[in-house]
Amino acid sequence: MSFRIAWGGRTALTALLAGVVFGLLPLAAQAQGNEACGHEGQIRSLNSERRTEMVLVNDGTRPFTLYWLDFQGRRRAYATVAPGQTHVQPTFSAHVWVLVGPAGNCLMLLVNERFRRTIRVADNSQGWQ
Repeated sequence: MSFRIAWGGRTALTALLAGVVFGLLPLAAQAQGNEACGHEGQIRSLNSERRTEMVLVNDGTRPFTLYWLDFQGRRRAYATVAPGQTHVQPTFSAHVWVLVGPAGNCLMLLVNERFRRTIRVADNSQGWQ
């Protein structure tokens, strides 16, 4: 399975995740998107007062579901984004989110430290699993 994403710098997710876990989780310098999914069980959201916002755009052919990883690292469902739809998600700078495909598989982990960030997600020709 593969997908493409356009949301900013290639190493932005790595830097943000490393900041969220304050060095408790070693991440490879190039880990991003679905490469970071293997760390899902090891990270969690942290308290933050800095409000941010993510705009998720589904440019693919299948829906995905947005989950917040709570303060214990458990998934909490927030929205399902159908193909061609956009979802605006208020969040905080140290909160971790996971995009999940129709089969429950992690597509990518997200942390947004900007005030507002647009994340465009598209599946490949084979589609998500």
